[in-house]
Amino acid sequence: MDFNESNFNDLKTFLINKLGTKHFSITFITSFEVSKFIDQLNTNKSAGVDGIGPKIIKLCKEFLIQPLTALINNCISQGKFPDLKLLMWFSY
Repeated sequence: MDFNESNFNDLKTFLINKLGTKHFSITFITSFEVSKFIDQLNTNKSAGVDGIGPKIIKLCKEFLIQPLTALINNCISQGKFPDLKLLMWFSY
C-alpha cells in the first residue's frame, strides 16, 4: 500500500495498532561519560573497522572527547546512526 497525504491518517492508525503508543528516548551523553568510555577501552584489543586502535584513542583522548561527544549527541538529536555494514564496506 502506498501512503500519501490523503491517506496519512490510515498510516498513523495502522502504526499505532501495530506498534502501540510506547515511546522511548535516548538521553544525550556528556563529555565526562565519553571520557569514562575511552578510559575503559582495552588496549590489548585490536583496531576496529576504522583501523584506529584503543592505544591511539587513549593517547589522543583530550583531543577526541569534545568531537566525539558532539558527534554522538548529533546522531541522537537527529535520530540517525551510522550503518555499520556500510562503514565496514568502505574500510576495505
